[in-house]
Amino acid sequence: MKQKILGFTWVAVTGAFIACSGVSSNPVTPGAGAGSGPDAAAGAGPDTPEDAGQLSPSGCVVDADCAQGVCDANQKQCVECRVDSSCAKGERCSGGRCIDARPCTAGSYSCDGQTLFHCSADGELEFSRDCAKNEYCDARRAQCQLQICKPGAASCAGGAIQVCTEDGSELVIKQLCSLAQVCSGGECKDIGCVPNSTFCSEGSVWKCGADGTTSAPIEHCTASQFCLEKEHAAACSATACFAGDALCVANVATHCKPDGSGPKPGGTDCGAANQICYEGECRDRVCTPGLKLCDNNDLYLCSEAGTGKALISDCGEQDACDVASGSCKPRVCEPGKLGCDSARVVTCNALGTGWLQSGPNCAANNAICSAGACKPIVCTPSQYLCKEDALYVCNADGTVATLNSSCALNGYHCVVASATYAFCSTYFCQQGAAGCNGNLLTTCKADGSGWTPGGTDCSLSNAICSGAACKPKTCTPSTLFCANGNVQQCDTQGLTSYQSKSCAYGSYCKAQGTGADCVPTPCLADTDGCAAEKYGHCASDGMSVGAGATDCAAAGKVCTLQGCAPTAIDTVASANGAGSLNNSNVVLNYLDVRSTRKLIELEVYLSLPTNSVLTFIVYQRNPQGIYDSKFQKAVVGTGSGFQSSGAIAYRLEAGNAYAVGVSVSGGSYAYYYASASMPPSLNFASVIGGYTSNFSSSLYAYPNLSTIHYQRLTTTIP
Repeated sequence: MKQKILGFTWVAVTGAFIACSGVSSNPVTPGAGAGSGPDAAAGAGPDTPEDAGQLSPSGCVVDADCAQGVCDANQKQCVECRVDSSCAKGERCSGGRCIDARPCTAGSYSCDGQTLFHCSADGELEFSRDCAKNEYCDARRAQCQLQICKPGAASCAGGAIQVCTEDGSELVIKQLCSLAQVCSGGECKDIGCVPNSTFCSEGSVWKCGADGTTSAPIEHCTASQFCLEKEHAAACSATACFAGDALCVANVATHCKPDGSGPKPGGTDCGAANQICYEGECRDRVCTPGLKLCDNNDLYLCSEAGTGKALISDCGEQDACDVASGSCKPRVCEPGKLGCDSARVVTCNALGTGWLQSGPNCAANNAICSAGACKPIVCTPSQYLCKEDALYVCNADGTVATLNSSCALNGYHCVVASATYAFCSTYFCQQGAAGCNGNLLTTCKADGSGWTPGGTDCSLSNAICSGAACKPKTCTPSTLFCANGNVQQCDTQGLTSYQSKSCAYGSYCKAQGTGADCVPTPCLADTDGCAAEKYGHCASDGMSVGAGATDCAAAGKVCTLQGCAPTAIDTVASANGAGSLNNSNVVLNYLDVRSTRKLIELEVYLSLPTNSVLTFIVYQRNPQGIYDSKFQKAVVGTGSGFQSSGAIAYRLEAGNAYAVGVSVSGGSYAYYYASASMPPSLNFASVIGGYTSNFSSSLYAYPNLSTIHYQRLTTTIP
């Protein structure tokens, strides 16, 4: 319902007087406000693909592989150019891009789209960096700055529509809403009623929204009732008017009859005195109905047919009522004070709500605006730099470089480490002495300022430059390996190693992929046990059983600590600890299989408060060390105890690693576990550790000996 604010009037309908609430109403969709927003192009239309106009990403071998440009075979990337001749006249090739070859001011920065360029000491442009997607290139500050808004997005600034620039660096006022509108959601919308008031329309009571642009019916009057309105409040009434109240018939002021049946005849013609009748009074027009206005720093809406005003907002001390936009605007500055708007010198307006351009554009003279004045850029913001063997630091806006340290006075010299960093340092190396420049064996310059170019490349002899000599590698850097029955850790260079773990009684060092660890021996030394499905007396090293052992596999059986049997049941861990999980988590134990078995039943000890779907899973490790799901079976379970997969058949191959367990769907549940100081040994495998994770078809291995899950595995000969 869209309501235009007019006067209180009476209309004769089917022989009766009906109170029309003092408004003329035009039906639209209830609750919807008419409005005029920004141009469609400002925020509509399909998104531009992020890779539009870019070169093919990577993987090229020859130029024909590139949709645009040429192929850099070393980087296997499509680039704009390889050599200067690939570029147009007046351009040269730098970092795979064609850039302006004309001289530039040494030390200055410039932008080409999202790319920041630096001018070298020779006056040539050099690639500096590409700004990220959420940044814009600011050449004045020689930085990639974070965007302050979403490019192209429209929003409201008081009573105006503001639009974010294409690079996200600035919000620009695009449209000022009229005094009969408000800005909402980046659009100008018409004010249709007095905010938060109730009014009559179509025989019903309607409620106006908080900003006056929308309304909705809240009460429907019956056929025997009238909708009456008084002082911005409406209600359903059994009488046509409030008995004895003043009211208007057209522009004539009169009163309601004592019985409330309608207006008394006659009255005062307000038009004769060039006045307007509102609620039975002849009043002077003081404003234009439906327009916003300011009075004593408060924002009002002209109402009561132009004879009064309704308070919209008390702007308070922190805001100012702006007549032009019809809104409360925050005070952001001291009236008349000079300041900066990006690179421009500006002056605070009379209300203190914004800035007026009053001075030059500092960027035109390679300067920035700071504290209301143009200041030349002399250095890269926050850069450390060297001047006459002293260390200086650039301030945050690049306008001043101040002395940080007099290096020479303290027996040091100033060293430039990068384009933005320098420091006071002792001599780089001992003059004339041999040393290592990375993996090059070379000598120090005579002045101690750095290494002499060239030298011996130690990597050509599979060696590392260390201690002024090429030293041979003894192991793979930062890896674990087996030596003398224990686990050794190689250093970061591959020159030395140290013992990382001592394998205790009943265990041995086993290489696992690119690493190594202590794992249980197949059997316990000098006891009766199993090794490779043979039952007998275990050798002193725990790796095999002696002569006379019984070959269980030859009899179609598996080996257990009690001897050969058709099946074996191995219990893993116990219920020493408990934890809880929610839907779609998986509870696993990781196994390193020594003897090939067929897994015919998998049980996991759980507490299930309700009926739940249990998916029993077997993962197998692939050559890349990732565990892939190879087997799944779903059953329904409930209660506390071992939950069974039922009959299954999955082959566990010797020499492979597996993860076995269950995923539960249907609510939270409890699982049980125990800890171990070293991997527990089963009749056919070692338990590497336990792990809980979100369910996935592939998992990385993060086994933990502190949480080995309570399981039972039933196996037989394949």
